[in-house]
Amino acid sequence: QIRRKLAFTPELLARMRKCPGIDWKSPRMKAVWAVMLLAFFTISRKDNFTVDKVNAFNARKNLTRGDVKVLQSGIHCTFRKSKGNQFGERAHQVV
Repeated sequence: QIRRKLAFTPELLARMRKCPGIDWKSPRMKAVWAVMLLAFFTISRKDNFTVDKVNAFNARKNLTRGDVKVLQSGIHCTFRKSKGNQFGERAHQVV
């Protein structure tokens, strides 16, 4: 049986942003919001941005600060491993 994930939509982002219990001015929540927007606009999967456990992070597989570059024309992200690139045979770049 196929279990599809819920879609990550602009409406969902808007609902998250309106949550009254979240302090969007805190540095942590600003960082969380930036990651959510980056994931949305690069059409990425949760696994591109998160790990199951803190000690499971692998800089050769997971996105790092060095993989995200802010340019005048936009943001450049390099994903070395993803669902469509499970063996890291190439770098998937999103501009």
